Parts: sequence; structure tokens; C-alpha cells
Amino acid sequence: MHIYDDTAETMNEDLIKKIKLLDDDTVVEKMGAASRRRLESRFSPETHYEALMKVFSEAVKNNK
Repeated sequence: MHIYDDTAETMNEDLIKKIKLLDDDTVVEKMGAASRRRLESRFSPETHYEALMKVFSEAVKNNK
């Protein structure tokens, strides 16, 4: 998380730098690949299954 010094100028400069990154195809491809890896690791069927099983296990455990 980036902490700004509460000036619009600093925030504006930071935004401009980030927008300029989108002009670099290599950076865009790396960002896209990283986003895909993150999505697949966090939202895979296996991940959802494991989370759901934890919820069910806790519900059964607490219901006894």
C-alpha cells in the first residue's frame, strides 16, 4: 500500500507513472501473467473446495 503525503501533485505524478507503464508491452504481459497466476491460485475449484470443507468441518464440530 502506498502512503501519499496528501498532495494532489504527488498522487497525480504517481498515477501518471502507472499509466505510462501500460505503454510497455513487456510490463503489460508480465502484469497479465501475474494476475492470471494470482486468480488461478486464489479462485481455483480446489481452493473453493478446501475452504468449503473447512466451513463444513467447523459447523459439524460446533454442532456437537
